[in-house]
Amino acid sequence: MNGKEGLEAFLAKGFEMHFARPPGGVVRHALEIYEQEKEMIATDVHSRYPATAARSDFDEVVAEVIEIDARIQATLLYRLSRGIFLREPNHAHLPYLAYLMRAKTGAEIYYSADIGPRLNVEHGMGIVVGPRHRIGSDFTIYQGVTLGQRRVDSPHERMVIATTARSFPARNCSEQSPSAIMSAWVRMRCCSPMPRRTRPTPVCRR
Repeated sequence: MNGKEGLEAFLAKGFEMHFARPPGGVVRHALEIYEQEKEMIATDVHSRYPATAARSDFDEVVAEVIEIDARIQATLLYRLSRGIFLREPNHAHLPYLAYLMRAKTGAEIYYSADIGPRLNVEHGMGIVVGPRHRIGSDFTIYQGVTLGQRRVDSPHERMVIATTARSFPARNCSEQSPSAIMSAWVRMRCCSPMPRRTRPTPVCRR
């Protein structure tokens, strides 16, 4: 079984396990979107597994890591559903892919959320990224974090949102603070990068 067949088998098994009547053609459609979104998917995989960037058999890499890594499963299913959403926002396959992500990984990343390259999902369980958020590249989100209906509009890079954070300001933070870290005790606040074992200094407040 080659890499593309491995990905196809993973998707087919997932739909078979979690749906009594999966929609016809959903796996084929997902594979078509995979080809179109492969460059963006590669940024997520290579960010998690840097050594794979030197390999030429990317399909095989994907087939290997999705068997054992729920974090890559979550980012892959997000990229596939996002690709469909951008082409057909009301496509019937979208809720099935969204449910498959939740069932397999415990994460919910809405396909209307716009997230840049090198998305990094840590552990996955309990993560919620709600609809219409706009987030830049190198975004890391930890388990238990919820970004709900309060829209994140932060195209900056290298944003980290840590465990048990519950929301984020609706406006952008200062252009002088491109990185942001949120933790359990930082709520509704944008902060500059947090030194280890020290409390961050807020640079803007709601």
